[in-house]
Amino acid sequence: TQWDPSVGNLSDEDRRWVSKAIHEQPQLASQIAYERSHTGFTRTITVKLDDIQRLYVSRR
Repeated sequence: TQWDPSVGNLSDEDRRWVSKAIHEQPQLASQIAYERSHTGFTRTITVKLDDIQRLYVSRR
C-alpha cells in the first residue's frame, strides 16, 4: 500500500485499518497497479483521500 499526499497525516492505526479495508474491497480504490511476478501478480494500491471517503461510506 502506498499513500497519496492528499491523505495527509494518518495515525499508524488508521493506516493499518485503511490498508486492510482497501485490499478487502479493491473496487473502491481509484489507483491500482498489477505487476507480473514469478508467482503470479502483485497488487499495489495507492490510497487517496477519495478512496478513504468511499471506504467510510461503504461501512454504513
